[in-house]
Amino acid sequence: MQYTYIKAYKDNDKMRKSLNKLTEKTFGFNFENWYSNGFWGDKFHPTFFGRWR
Repeated sequence: MQYTYIKAYKDNDKMRKSLNKLTEKTFGFNFENWYSNGFWGDKFHPTFFGRWR
């Protein structure tokens, strides 16, 4: 089984949409408007470790 480590993927559309989907399901909001309006700065670096298709 192979795992993937991805850091700071805000400009990766596929990964960002996955984060938004999880955040929406879990907390009832997502980051897309925040990202689209330029509020996602360089201090927030979402990180992924797992199996990615």
